[in-house]
Amino acid sequence: MFVFIASCGFISAQDIITTNSGVVINARVLNISEKTITYKTNDSLAVEVTQLKSELRSIHFANGTDMVFEVEIPVTSGVSSGLYLQGVKDANRYYKHYKDAGTGTLVASLFFPIFGLVPAVACSTTTPSVINLGIPNDSLGRNPEYYAGYSTQARKVKSKKVWTNYGVGAGIGICLRVCYSYAFILLLTSL
Repeated sequence: MFVFIASCGFISAQDIITTNSGVVINARVLNISEKTITYKTNDSLAVEVTQLKSELRSIHFANGTDMVFEVEIPVTSGVSSGLYLQGVKDANRYYKHYKDAGTGTLVASLFFPIFGLVPAVACSTTTPSVINLGIPNDSLGRNPEYYAGYSTQARKVKSKKVWTNYGVGAGIGICLRVCYSYAFILLLTSL
C-alpha cells in the first residue's frame, strides 16, 4: 500500500526538465549541485540519472517555480553572434508575457506603495519561464546562442515593465492619498 501511495505522489508531483536540444523529460529532481543535476524519471524509478547543467535549458518544478540555466556564449563573429542578436531582437518584438507581473505590481503599489516593492523585486529578478517566453520559431529556440539572447532580453523587458508599473502605481497611490488627506482636512475645517 505504501509503495502505491508513494508512486502516486511521484506521478502527480513531477518536475519538467527541458534540454538544450528541446527534449522534455518528466522527472523528479533529487539534487542540484554546482555543475550537475540528479533526477529520477517515471520510466526508471529505481535509477538515478545525473546530467550536466550545461546540457539543460530549464527545469519547471512541480511547485510552479522555474530554474532557467544560463547558456555561456563563446565570443565569436559571424553567424554565432548573429543568432544571439537575433534572439535579442525577437525578444523585444515577441515577448509579451510580462503583463501579469506588471499588472500585479501596479495594483499592489497603487494601494500600498511600500508593499508594492515585494512583487516588483520578485518579478523583476526572476527570469521568465520557458513556457512564457513566446519564442516565435521553435527550431531557433533550440539554438543555445539564440535562446541566450532571447531569454536575457526577455528578462530585461520584464524588469523594465515591472519597475515602470511600480513607479506609476506608487505615484498615483501617493497622489490619491494626498488628495484624500487634503479633502478630509477641508471637510474637517468646514465643520
